[in-house]
Amino acid sequence: MTNWKRLAIALIAAVTILLLQFDSGFSQFKQTGAYYLDDDSTSIIDARTGRAITYVTLLPDTVPAYLPRSAYQKFTNKKFHFLEVSPDEQRMAFATGEGDQWMGVFVPGGVYMKFLLYSIQTRFFDPHWTPDSENLAFAYQTPDRRLHIQVIRPPEQFEERYEALNAWQMPRNANQGLRVEGWKVSGADTSLYFVVTDSLGADTDSLSIPLRRVLPPEPKNE
Repeated sequence: MTNWKRLAIALIAAVTILLLQFDSGFSQFKQTGAYYLDDDSTSIIDARTGRAITYVTLLPDTVPAYLPRSAYQKFTNKKFHFLEVSPDEQRMAFATGEGDQWMGVFVPGGVYMKFLLYSIQTRFFDPHWTPDSENLAFAYQTPDRRLHIQVIRPPEQFEERYEALNAWQMPRNANQGLRVEGWKVSGADTSLYFVVTDSLGADTDSLSIPLRRVLPPEPKNE
């Protein structure tokens, strides 16, 4: 066999090995179970298959029954504003709507969706699941420019409403912003860490709130 044939065979073998390694790595990536939004933020994609598991147009366009219809009426879902997948990849939080936004939790395994909050001219942002995937914190800004932090336990399929765990509100100030950093776990204590920013986005203060609101002790009967 001539030298050039041996060289060609060696090159083909090397390229084949590289392609196999690349395919193996890509397959492992596809099997992570991650979800993400498509380019125009109108569908949720399963990274394992590359296919959409739901579209924003398939979500309900009315608020849940427990909200007063006199105050909250039908609205339009045009795109997802964010998608935050829980660490165990069993649930995902998202916001959708235009102008009037609502926030929900989608469960791909059980294929069900639950409303969390809906409000007129409200922007939801910075959702963070707890490390155990059980609870969710997020921020939102209301029309009066007040910034809020909400910590909840999302409802299960048989539950209508979420369980409120804790909350925090920043006094109205048009020159301040808010950025949720995430969770800090120290022993048995879990707290939410977030940062207050100025109008240029520079950090001005940092705060932490516990996962659950600490209730004052009940007075003892003398």
